[in-house]
Amino acid sequence: MRVFAALPLPPPVVAAIGSSFSELRTLFPRLRWTRAEGLHFTLHFFGELPDQSVDALRRVMDDPDLARPAIRARLGPVGQFPARGSPRVIWVGIGKGQEAMSAYSRLFEEKIAPLGFAPDPRGFTPHVTIARAADIRLDDGWGAGVAMPAEDFLLDECVLYQSILGRGGAEYRALKSIELQKDRDESR
Repeated sequence: MRVFAALPLPPPVVAAIGSSFSELRTLFPRLRWTRAEGLHFTLHFFGELPDQSVDALRRVMDDPDLARPAIRARLGPVGQFPARGSPRVIWVGIGKGQEAMSAYSRLFEEKIAPLGFAPDPRGFTPHVTIARAADIRLDDGWGAGVAMPAEDFLLDECVLYQSILGRGGAEYRALKSIELQKDRDESR
């Protein structure tokens, strides 16, 4: 089973990202655009795992230490991987909340380490993948007109997902989730 752990975006943020990228979607229809239900901040990509490893990850998700306070966040700049040249991946970073998200990522990595999972050697770069550009060349400045909304939002859930690859892109199924704690003021 192909699995990963992520912090899903609230629906209003997903809609705002869609609006922000609508012009680029029209200009570059051949990019492989991430479907709305696939927009999230990935904490750890595990890849293909046997059922017993997935069961062990589900048990880790029951750890009360992972039910930390929700992360108050704001979308940040638009970027690309690799950083220079024509991008293979177009993404949106995080502005506000990066420190809290990085701390949560480190905690998550500590919890899965006893199962034999090592952190990504490239480090943790919180981002939401917007599109992939496998065979399309984009000129420098491709994202100059993309503006992200400046509103704060809460990341209030951590989900272990199964990723099912198909012709229309990946389909994600939640296997287990952790509800992050909301302040009384935050839940209004």
